[in-house]
Amino acid sequence: VTIAATPLAAAISLADETARAVVRRGNSAVVVFLTDGKANMMRSGKADSAGAERESAAAARIFRAGGTTAVVVDTSPRPRPHSAQLARDMGARYLPLPYAGSHELSGAIQASTRRTR
Repeated sequence: VTIAATPLAAAISLADETARAVVRRGNSAVVVFLTDGKANMMRSGKADSAGAERESAAAARIFRAGGTTAVVVDTSPRPRPHSAQLARDMGARYLPLPYAGSHELSGAIQASTRRTR
């Protein structure tokens, strides 16, 4: 079984660029990340957890500085400190999925959307 990993830092940066483009066009943006928050691959494709964590934290701080509203949904079976830290670094609301059903998830996104108007 091959498991593909995504560079978390690249995903954060792409979401940031996309949200900023949406805002430049006069619209509001809310980014919803579904992740376990664990960075295990660098942007270069190298499997290096420590390097990937540093890259992801830096990308998250840049995201936060851009002011985009975000929600980090922790998709792990149990809440993980990686996801909570990612949310803090991004300035995002943290929502652990094991404790959030569709109603809570919808409410979090709707509340975030109201703040961007």
